[in-house]
Amino acid sequence: MKKIFLPPFFGLALIAAILAAGNFLCPARRFSLNDLSLRWIINPGRVFVPRREAAGQELCTNSELVRLDNKSRCFVPQKSPDVFRIFCLGGSTTQGWPFQNILSYPDFLSHELKDVLPGKRVEIINAGINSSDSTSDLPLFKELLRYKPNLIFIYEGRNEVLLAPLHFGFRAKLLIPHLWLLRHVSLYNYLRRRFYPNKTFDLSDGIRRWASQSLGPNYPDIARRHMIKNLSRMIILARQDHCRVMLLTQVTDPDDPNDSPWLKGFNDSIKRLAAEEHVPVADTAKAFDSYHGGLGPIFLHRLWHPDVGGYFLISQTALHALARSGLLAPNRDWRWNQEKSELTYLRELSVTPKSLAATYLFLRFVCVSIERANPPLRSQYQSMPQKYAALAHALWRRGWAGVSVR
Repeated sequence: MKKIFLPPFFGLALIAAILAAGNFLCPARRFSLNDLSLRWIINPGRVFVPRREAAGQELCTNSELVRLDNKSRCFVPQKSPDVFRIFCLGGSTTQGWPFQNILSYPDFLSHELKDVLPGKRVEIINAGINSSDSTSDLPLFKELLRYKPNLIFIYEGRNEVLLAPLHFGFRAKLLIPHLWLLRHVSLYNYLRRRFYPNKTFDLSDGIRRWASQSLGPNYPDIARRHMIKNLSRMIILARQDHCRVMLLTQVTDPDDPNDSPWLKGFNDSIKRLAAEEHVPVADTAKAFDSYHGGLGPIFLHRLWHPDVGGYFLISQTALHALARSGLLAPNRDWRWNQEKSELTYLRELSVTPKSLAATYLFLRFVCVSIERANPPLRSQYQSMPQKYAALAHALWRRGWAGVSVR
């Protein structure tokens, strides 16, 4: 027995000793932004955690997610009986990127509901997470159900194809031990950071390209079918908890016919699922496609997110879909004549021309970074830094007169 088991035992003991020494000698374990983002995509943790200074009476966004450029949002988990609680689930568009620190469609929606439905106490909580998809949001959906919501808006689709390589295929499975080693073994984390130092866009694109090689060319369709499976699961879980859901279709750039053409198939599948499950749907994609002006620019060209006017348009579409559904109140209770303008709601949200100008200057930096990191895309982005710099300058010098809102 000793001849068989002693050598492996001593080998394992030696490995354990090396790892223990590495944890003692190497610098403290700290995820790079890329690795931290990868961790939340593949193995997400608890999103809303007790706030220390509030003695556990309030839940706030996990500090790791705040480090990933998500706004910290807080709420009291115990809901009052007369409050209609709504969570908004989704990725960076739900979060409000790049304006998440000053506005989002849930922010607009909350203020609009106070005006058009004054007799109803409605609490809207933004649970959107940057770089999430339906697979990483499914655990969050289960977490949200603990807080007894009456309704959950679900906005999923655009990130499904982008993140599919991180979920499916044998190479994606190899990322699980990679993340475990990063979190628990300082030596491994140190070597990762020593030989692959952080850059502006780090290694996220390279990791996705590497992982996608095990999927084949049809993985967008695999991602679509898996998204529908996840959405179906969410609907079932919500019904078991006496919660309703509303699905939102994915918006695209109305001025760019080449913006994610596969999203049309995703939106068709979302609407088909909503019809089969008798779930209300807010067709935000249709609202963007039929948009004829009035709110200023509604999409950030080649940045895959709405502009300020676009976020307001999403909130209006969700608001009217909510009214049609009858989930919140009968038609006679809605006071549409009290709805205000986009500019008024921006002021109520304490959004200033200078805060918007700072965001557009940030977008200038983003476009310059994309140009430098992806030379083949330079021709597509070369005029955009100047565009956002000019817009920021106009807002800074002329105030609200420097941007087209109503």
